[in-house]
Amino acid sequence: MRTKKTPAHWTLRMNDQLTSAKTLFLFAQIDTFGFITLLQFLSGFWFVMALLAMHSGILMFIFARKRFEKLGIDSNKHFLVTYIVLSLYLPILIYKLLSRIIGFLENEALVFAYVVSLTAIAIIIGVFNTASLFKRKAG
Repeated sequence: MRTKKTPAHWTLRMNDQLTSAKTLFLFAQIDTFGFITLLQFLSGFWFVMALLAMHSGILMFIFARKRFEKLGIDSNKHFLVTYIVLSLYLPILIYKLLSRIIGFLENEALVFAYVVSLTAIAIIIGVFNTASLFKRKAG
C-alpha cells in the first residue's frame, strides 16, 4: 500500500498561515490592551481615536480566530483567557461612565492604580497565553 506524502510547499504554506494567525493574535492583544489602557487617561477627541484603534484590535482577534478555525486549530482556550482579562477592564469603564452621568468626582488615584495594576497583570497573562499558543504546531 502506497501512502501519499504531503508536498513540502503545502506544509510550508500551512506553517506560514499558522505563523500569520499567531502573529495576528499577538498584534491584536498589543493593540487592544494598549488602547484600552490609554482610554482610561484620555478624553474628547483622543478618547474617540483610542476607542476606534482599540476596536481595530478586536477586529484582528476576529480575523485571527477565523484563520485558526480555517487551519483546524482549536484556539478557544487562548481567546477565552484574553476575553476574561479584557472583561476585567469593565468595572473601571463603568465607574468612569457613572462618574460622568451621575456627576460624582472620580478618584483619579484609584483609577490610575487599578489600570496600571490590571495592565501589568494583563501583560503577564498575555505573555504566557501567547507563548502557549506559539508552541502549537500546524496539523
